[in-house]
Amino acid sequence: MIGRGTRLRPDLFGPGQPKEFFYIFDYCQNLEFFSQNPETTDGALGESLGKQLFTSRLELISAIDRKPDVSTGHVERVQEPAASYDVAMTEAHLRHELAELLRQHENHLTIRKPRWNMPLTPADLGELERMLVEAGVGTSADLSRAKQESSGLGLFIRSLVGMDREAAKQAFGQFLAGKAQSANQIEFINLIIDHLTEHGAIEPGLLYESPFTDINPQGPEGIFTSEQVDDLVTLLQEIRARAAA
Repeated sequence: MIGRGTRLRPDLFGPGQPKEFFYIFDYCQNLEFFSQNPETTDGALGESLGKQLFTSRLELISAIDRKPDVSTGHVERVQEPAASYDVAMTEAHLRHELAELLRQHENHLTIRKPRWNMPLTPADLGELERMLVEAGVGTSADLSRAKQESSGLGLFIRSLVGMDREAAKQAFGQFLAGKAQSANQIEFINLIIDHLTEHGAIEPGLLYESPFTDINPQGPEGIFTSEQVDDLVTLLQEIRARAAA
């Protein structure tokens, strides 16, 4: 096979462009076995897959961070990747600081309410905001942005402190009452309770994603009856609404 690959071939790539080199992929070390030592050259190594992916991501970020100016045809830089990173780090730091503060005051009634799935009143929300501002954790702008992204202060606080596991179980009391549950149904409900304990609320759409679809690819539709699915979605909306007052 080496003989065939090394044959001369004039004008292979066009007039006056003969074959000048060839590749040998010696996986079985035949050259070494037959004591062959042909003249070689150092070929150009291609970029690694990891580097290619990294470069592609940078190019994608650059494209996303630019938007066309329809009136002038120019491209305007919206936000540098470094600035986006700084904002993300600031938000992560804010969440960490607020979570620590809330844990230190976890017995305060206005903090116990979202953890125990008790409805919040406008007065409760005002007290929570006062506590956060007086603690000096973050700025008013940081708090306003967090409220906007979480659809309200109550849900933002709930996302930081989560729900008490016992409170989450109690919320499903009526849903489970008087019904014989299959193993898959019990596992599905336990996954929801795990999510509520960590994140405080759950969007019904997540029930159609992993890990819920790991139990059944159709999500709740493949485990519960249509009526039960409706009741489940209503229950999750009620749990969310108690913190979003």
